Amino acid sequence: MAPRLLSPMPELALFGGSPVMPPPAWAVSPEATHLAGEGPIAELEARFREWLGVEHALALSSGTAALHIALRACGIRPGDEVIVSAYDVGAAVAAVLACGARPVFADIHPERCTLDPESVAQRITPRTRALIVTHLFGMPADLEPLLALAQAHRIFLIEDAAQALGATYRGRPVGTWGDFGCFSLGPGKLLNAGEGGILVARDPDRFRRAVRLSQHPLRQLREGIRPSPFALNYRMHPTAAEMAQNAWETMASVLAARRAVARAVNAVLAAHPGLRPIPVPEDREPTFSIFSPLWEEAVWEGVPRWAGVMALAAEGVPIAVGPIGRPLHRRMGRWGARFPCPAAEARCRVEVVLALSPEPELRFLSGLGEALERVHRARRALRAWAATIMGPRKSFRPKPPSSIP
Repeated sequence: MAPRLLSPMPELALFGGSPVMPPPAWAVSPEATHLAGEGPIAELEARFREWLGVEHALALSSGTAALHIALRACGIRPGDEVIVSAYDVGAAVAAVLACGARPVFADIHPERCTLDPESVAQRITPRTRALIVTHLFGMPADLEPLLALAQAHRIFLIEDAAQALGATYRGRPVGTWGDFGCFSLGPGKLLNAGEGGILVARDPDRFRRAVRLSQHPLRQLREGIRPSPFALNYRMHPTAAEMAQNAWETMASVLAARRAVARAVNAVLAAHPGLRPIPVPEDREPTFSIFSPLWEEAVWEGVPRWAGVMALAAEGVPIAVGPIGRPLHRRMGRWGARFPCPAAEARCRVEVVLALSPEPELRFLSGLGEALERVHRARRALRAWAATIMGPRKSFRPKPPSSIP
C-alpha cells in the first residue's frame, strides 16, 4: 500500500513566513516605557549623570526613598548603627528606622549647621555600618575629614543632599563624594518636580542592587539584572521627570539669583545689630535653600527671641522662629538621651528662618536693615512688653508668618 502524503504545512511567521496581520497599536502598553525606566525617566537620569560627572543615577519617588534605598543597598540591617546629625529634619532617621537599624546622633560644628567630624569620631563603634552626612539648608558639610573617617573605619558614607543640589565642596559637587548621594526634587527645592528624588552611586554593583530593590522587573531586565518580584515601588512618575526637565532650563539662573540675594542679606545682617550672618567657608559654595541666621542674644539684652521675631515680623520682615525647633536626639526618648549634642541644642535656642526674595530687591534689603535698627533701638520697651506677655509661662513660640513655607 502506497504511503499517505502529508499536506504541506503553512509557513509560520515564527519560521520566516508572512504574518497574518500586524500587531494592533492598541495592544502595545504605553505603561511599559514608564515601568522600564525609559523615556523622560532615562533622559532625566542622563542629565544628572552628565551634570554631576557620575556614571550611575537612578530616578526615585522622593529624597527619603533615595536615603532608604541607599541604606538597603549598603546592606544595612536590624541591629546596625548609622550615625546621623542631631540637627536635621527627620528624613535620615526615618530611613534608618525603616531598615530596622539604630540612629546614633552626632553633634554639629559650633559655627555651622552640619556635622562636626570630631563628634562623629566619638560615635563610631564596632556596630557602626554607615554615616549619613546632611548638607543642611544647602550648606556643604566638612566632607574631606568625614570621608577620611568613613574610609579609616570601613563604613559607608551616604550624602543627604536633598537641599543642596548645585552646592559644591572644594570645587566638586556635593552628592558625589560618598558611596551614595541622595537628592530631592520635591516642593521648595531648586529643581521642583512636584515630588521625586535622585540617587547617584559610585559602585556599579551597589547601583544594580539599588535598582533591584526599588524598580519594576521591566527596569531590572533593562539593566541586565535578574528580576526580583519583591522590589519596593519607589520609581519616579514620568510626569515628575518631565516637570524636572522643564525646570532644568531655569535652574542655573534661579540658583545664581538665590546666592546673590543671600550674600546681599548677609551683608545687611553684618551691618546691623540683631541677627548673626551665615558664615560661608571659602572652600564651599552653598545653595542657601533655607536661610537661617542666628539670634544674637547678647545684642538684644534680654529680649526673648520670640518677641524680637514678632516685632520684626510686624515691621514687614518675613521671619519666623525655626526651622528645626528641637534636635532629633531629644525626640527619641531614652535612646536619644545617650548622645549629648550641646551645639545642636544651643543652635535650636537661637535659630530663626528668613524668607528671601527671588531676586535682589533694594527695597527689601534697605527695609530689612531699617527694621533691625528700629526694633533694636526699642529693645528695652520690647523686653518689658515680653515680660508682661510671658507672665508665669517659661516659653512662647509664635505662629510663623504666612510668608514662611
